[in-house]
Amino acid sequence: MMDRSGSERVRTERIEAGEGGMRPNVARLFDFWLRIGGGTTPERAAVDPVDLKDILPNLMLVEFTPAPFRVRYRLTGTFVDQQTGLNLTGRYLDEFCHGDGRDSVQQLIDGYRLCAETGRPYHGVYEWPTVHGYPRQIGFGLFPLLVGGRVTQALSIEDYSDITPDIHLTNWVAPVR
Repeated sequence: MMDRSGSERVRTERIEAGEGGMRPNVARLFDFWLRIGGGTTPERAAVDPVDLKDILPNLMLVEFTPAPFRVRYRLTGTFVDQQTGLNLTGRYLDEFCHGDGRDSVQQLIDGYRLCAETGRPYHGVYEWPTVHGYPRQIGFGLFPLLVGGRVTQALSIEDYSDITPDIHLTNWVAPVR
């Protein structure tokens, strides 16, 4: 569907929390995304972080680069940095596509690619190993944003609600350059 400016706008319906594994913080961001876009892919300029104070530590703002498709972290929340063991700001997601987390990182890259191509949100769960060797499930949501009428960014969230203080995820590790 085209909006008045001729930009591609995709209509998206509400998914209830719990449907298809959508975690509460992911559902919270989805509600916000739907509201600011009026049910279609919103412009990045419509995002006001003040409206997201309660989940800000779990948020990430990413940008897409084409040919080859890559995802670059523009901003990452403090809780995301704490859980990953490093500040991801300025890094590319594919830098972490190796080792035990390879499949999970590829799942995220594929989800972002789908958002960039369709203008539709994507949510799910990926597994990340703990320091004790067993995997934990991390809920996530990827919400595309328009810049100048084109999907070039996304607001995303990771929901660590089932990670208790005694559970320590393994740190994200980038290859030595």
